[in-house]
Amino acid sequence: MIEQLERYPEARTITHGHFIDRHILIANQHTALLDLDNTYIGDAHADIGFFIAHIERSVLRGKLNAQQAQNYRQLFLQAYGEAPRERVELYTAIGLFKMATHPFQYREVEWLHQINTLLKRARRIMININEKDSLAAALAF
Repeated sequence: MIEQLERYPEARTITHGHFIDRHILIANQHTALLDLDNTYIGDAHADIGFFIAHIERSVLRGKLNAQQAQNYRQLFLQAYGEAPRERVELYTAIGLFKMATHPFQYREVEWLHQINTLLKRARRIMININEKDSLAAALAF
């Protein structure tokens, strides 16, 4: 993950730091963000990736099915605008890695299985990113 992060230029913007659906309040055509205690200056793609990681974790917890998660992901990315897919995938993997302690922390049923599943998914995303890099390098020759 660190090697992948180092490949990108540093993006400096205000970042929520824990961007999930519960932290968005919409009322009377106004929108507000809640829970700003993790806000920092960083890469906005981190918020996108964490949001998508949260959607993936919702599937694991049985709150969404795979089709709903895919729909939410697509709608969110469409609404957000242009975002480099590889960068979003990287931050999704980082988000899953960061969430890996949550099942234990919140005393969830089958927490060990959930932790393993989150880490395996993060690893799978990183493998896919690295395979794409290898293919791109091979095609460049």
